[in-house]
Amino acid sequence: MQHNVHFFLTTIILLLISITDSKYKKIPNGLTAAVAVLSTVSALSDVLIRGTSPLKMLAGAVAGLIILLPAFFITGKSFGAGDKKLFMALGISLGIKGVMFLVLFTMVGAAVYILFIKKGARTQSVALAPFIMYSYILIYCPGI
Repeated sequence: MQHNVHFFLTTIILLLISITDSKYKKIPNGLTAAVAVLSTVSALSDVLIRGTSPLKMLAGAVAGLIILLPAFFITGKSFGAGDKKLFMALGISLGIKGVMFLVLFTMVGAAVYILFIKKGARTQSVALAPFIMYSYILIYCPGI
């Protein structure tokens, strides 16, 4: 039950983040902090109820940052700080494996969008938050 509530609230916040990022190319720190709090509560419930290791939270958050470092340098630093913080916040509850898939699905979705919708144009930036949200939904709801 608590994971359904976590998923619903996180998805609503990710929707607000996606709208803001698409419109202003900025991810508000307050909304990212809300995602981090929800992820922490969810992860702590796993620790208390299921006996999951508390290191999973830290490892997932760190993985959310480390996985992006090569892409950050390869793409000429085109990732915003908000994107990196959002991956870290979601990594708290998703863990290493989940955040790896989150990054993979996000990058594939953004690449397809750039190649087929934007026709490969590199002159405009693309908001990653909508792709992060869609990827989060894909990871959290494998039955869809």
